[in-house]
Amino acid sequence: MSQSRKTREYKMENGDLITLTEKVKQWHYDRNLIHGATDKDQYMKLIQEAGELSDNICKGKDIRDDIGDMMVVLINIAERNGVTMTACLDQAWEDIKDRKGTMVDGVFIKESDGIVADDSKVGPRPTGSLDFCPEEWGFAEEEPAQLELDLEPKGFTHVYKNTVSGVTRY
Repeated sequence: MSQSRKTREYKMENGDLITLTEKVKQWHYDRNLIHGATDKDQYMKLIQEAGELSDNICKGKDIRDDIGDMMVVLINIAERNGVTMTACLDQAWEDIKDRKGTMVDGVFIKESDGIVADDSKVGPRPTGSLDFCPEEWGFAEEEPAQLELDLEPKGFTHVYKNTVSGVTRY
């Protein structure tokens, strides 16, 4: 893809994103979701939407609506707190742009964390909600499960426990 095409697509996406953000803000005001809700309410909604994203990732389904729904809630929280999505993303970028670290089994470990991964303790890491893709771990989908993460100075481990059958996977 040519640089000019990338630039044109970025400008178009950027303009669309600003327009959509303004529409979403107005939608929130029209439904009294700015003054009639709390940050805690909106945070709980964000977690609900994250669960839907997790479910659709696990099932290999389209995730655009899930990401969009999360953005809608984040726009609400930002508006309620007098910040813009651009300011939030810019601050996050400033925090990460020079960050160094290592990927360990699909997880980025920051150098600044001072955690050294011990390969003998690192296995496949579940992602998402606590019951994310349990079938990948050899458990039936209906079996309740509990995830525990244990961060240690010299490495990290994870334990996936099936609370019904008592099976533990490391």
